[in-house]
Amino acid sequence: MKRILFSPVGSTDPIAHQRDGALLHIIRKYRPDKAYLFFSKEIYGYEQKDNRYSYCLNKLLQEIGEDIEIEWIIKEDLVDVQLFDPILLEFKEIIEDLCKCIEDDDELLVNVSSGSPAMKSAVQILAAFTERPVIPVQVDSPNKAVNTHEDVKGEYSPEIQWELNLDNSDETYEDRCRISSKTNLNIVIRKSIIRKHIEVYDYRAALDVANNVKNYIDENAISLIEAGSARLKLDKSNCEKNAKAANYDIYPIKQGDHWNVFEYLMIMRIKLEKEEYADFIRSISPVFQRLLEMIIKQTKIVDLDSLIRFDKKSGSATVIETNKYAKSFDYIKIIDDYGKGGIDLNIKNSIYKIRDIEESVRNKAAHNITCITAESIYNSEKKTPMDIFKMLCDLAKYAGVKITDNDLKTYDKLNEKIISLL
Repeated sequence: MKRILFSPVGSTDPIAHQRDGALLHIIRKYRPDKAYLFFSKEIYGYEQKDNRYSYCLNKLLQEIGEDIEIEWIIKEDLVDVQLFDPILLEFKEIIEDLCKCIEDDDELLVNVSSGSPAMKSAVQILAAFTERPVIPVQVDSPNKAVNTHEDVKGEYSPEIQWELNLDNSDETYEDRCRISSKTNLNIVIRKSIIRKHIEVYDYRAALDVANNVKNYIDENAISLIEAGSARLKLDKSNCEKNAKAANYDIYPIKQGDHWNVFEYLMIMRIKLEKEEYADFIRSISPVFQRLLEMIIKQTKIVDLDSLIRFDKKSGSATVIETNKYAKSFDYIKIIDDYGKGGIDLNIKNSIYKIRDIEESVRNKAAHNITCITAESIYNSEKKTPMDIFKMLCDLAKYAGVKITDNDLKTYDKLNEKIISLL
């Protein structure tokens, strides 16, 4: 790991009031592997006049016994050091370039106590908004008050300043460095965006944002966002792997067939939460057909294998009599033919109602470019989308899937956990 320093150079550098200026003081304490020093036209003019910066830096490196690489960034066209905007853009480009060329585990320090007020503000703001960790170092003035500038425009003897510098003595040295209190505003904003994505179950978008600032985010939160993304795709293996990494029990129902049905229903519920009614309606057929199959097997009204041929490899089901793919209509005919007295009447009514919805609203949504709203569904079927979802859940429970009201909150619990980790 290397330690890198970026520092503007100001008029209280290198030495003022018989003490280190901020630049020298930071190098004395933190001893970076490399320092990038930024000079405006005026400040570089002082170096050309009396070599104050190069002289004192060389003396300091000799004293502390360090071979620090120093790169000077000289901007002789920078005259208006009081103007914030151009300095902010200049420093932004420099710091972004540094972030690209240093390693992930390198430590990037920035001096927020040297330079003009505009420079100090720019460095502090960039430390707050830069995506990778940036450590803003502040150096208190020797008297713990506002610096009173010496007349740096007059005569300045680097040799005398160095000899009189009290920080060169162990007895009179006082560490005045401190990490500037900061909130990384970029991270605050990013976390807020992640939270909004999580609240609407958009784990893929949340993960894209989180990966850009993962150094600031609990690794368990990242794992659970990845688990949520995999869960929505019914990718059980990756979901369980990531949830396990965060020590989180993600699936309330784990049994194979029951897991499939429950997780599919939860995805349908999310479509309701997001008001994606067309997608919700279109998603009815696969789970409805599976539930009819499970109900027939659960109630044992007939040996289903004698009527339907199941191919486990492809997952297809074929009506033996016609050799055509089985549809919900075929299962309902079996229930009508064999289920008299063997299936609860309320369940039968729900089956017929869902079949009506499948034939009317679902087919309209599947085969036409049209607007599907909660109101249009109700006007057509006198059932709200949530009514339809509850009927499907009732069918699942009747088929043996043990769904509790608490289980229906499983995604909300996952979201609460992720948000708490943020």
